[in-house]
Amino acid sequence: MALKRWQEKNIEDFRNKRRIIQITGARQCGKTTTAKAITSHYENLYYTLDNKTILEACNADPVNFLTHNKDIMVIDEVQKAPVIITTLKQIVDEDTRKGRYIITGSVDIQSLPQVNESLAGRIGRILLRTLTQGEILEKQPVFIENLKNNTFKSKYEYDGKDEILNFALNGGYPETLGYPLKDIKNWCHDYITAILEKDLKDIENIRNHQDMKKLVETTAAWSSKYMEQNAIRSALSIEKPTFNKYLSLLEMMYIIETLPAYTKTDYERVTKKPKIFMTDTALISSILNYTMDNVRLNQGISGKLIETFIHHELASFMDYYNGEYSLYHFRDNAGHEIDFILQDNNENNIYAIEIKAGSNISRNDFKHIKWFNNNIAKNNNFLGIILYTGKETLSFGDNLKAVPICALWE
Repeated sequence: MALKRWQEKNIEDFRNKRRIIQITGARQCGKTTTAKAITSHYENLYYTLDNKTILEACNADPVNFLTHNKDIMVIDEVQKAPVIITTLKQIVDEDTRKGRYIITGSVDIQSLPQVNESLAGRIGRILLRTLTQGEILEKQPVFIENLKNNTFKSKYEYDGKDEILNFALNGGYPETLGYPLKDIKNWCHDYITAILEKDLKDIENIRNHQDMKKLVETTAAWSSKYMEQNAIRSALSIEKPTFNKYLSLLEMMYIIETLPAYTKTDYERVTKKPKIFMTDTALISSILNYTMDNVRLNQGISGKLIETFIHHELASFMDYYNGEYSLYHFRDNAGHEIDFILQDNNENNIYAIEIKAGSNISRNDFKHIKWFNNNIAKNNNFLGIILYTGKETLSFGDNLKAVPICALWE
């Protein structure tokens, strides 16, 4: 049985508000399964443009292809036929009924250079990531509410760091749930190869696949770090225009993503440099050949893997709340830095979240959070937490808490 996705709530909401719903996200993240689950209660048509005959028919006669009398039409992998966007716009402008088209794609169709038409006002965009740990365990997304109300449980039952590392090593691709780590790694190697050798052709004619492969390997090693483009580019000996294009393509295909810096302040020493993250930690463990043995005792590796894992979880909450919250990191030129800043966009609330891969927390671990509260967030309602691999929720002063990482889904 397919797992219920948190984003189904937003898809259903858009069915009543938008003429087109776009479900976008990485290959094999569950877009098709989710679209079919949403439409199973309605009279529907389903077409995938991975089918060459259907793709040919779509390109040959897009008006006829898109005309239907069902409740919903689902078109899978729409980036293979960007020509239909113009026709789709014309059809939904003539028939303005809501929710009649769901398009999915492993590339954001509106970002393709071949697409000149804007679907603004007509389309509701849903980003579907790989599975969160909460979805895998069939939990409700309660972390943000607990953060907002400061209502974390006093103690959590889980196996601490080893359990978190195991979740991170396995990642969240639906296809590999329950696979041994060795098989997950093999699947991820095939996955990256297929994307670079086949899917990339849908959006760009890249000749040097070896350079793209090296860039994927390098960005895996840089995940959770600040985006030092010159250092990455120099290590790969790639010219700047080519490097920028390759990096953009990896983002378009949802292999990597960036986390912006928190700059909503008049504090002059704040940095604007983003952080870079792989979109799923299984890719990191596969590309860099991580195992529990070589991760558990290496603080640098385990810290990077856990921070990337938590970024995926927090970013999924941002998607679920659909614009109510925004996620950033913070860093300044004086050495103050915080892994994640969560901004409530509707209320005067701001949350600072630090990540510790260990189970021991001291008062000194809160020094950057305290500084941020006193200097940046002083006019906001504030809570600062350290997510760590212990089991107890502990207070370290007013609005300062150490919280077990498993509170993200428990």
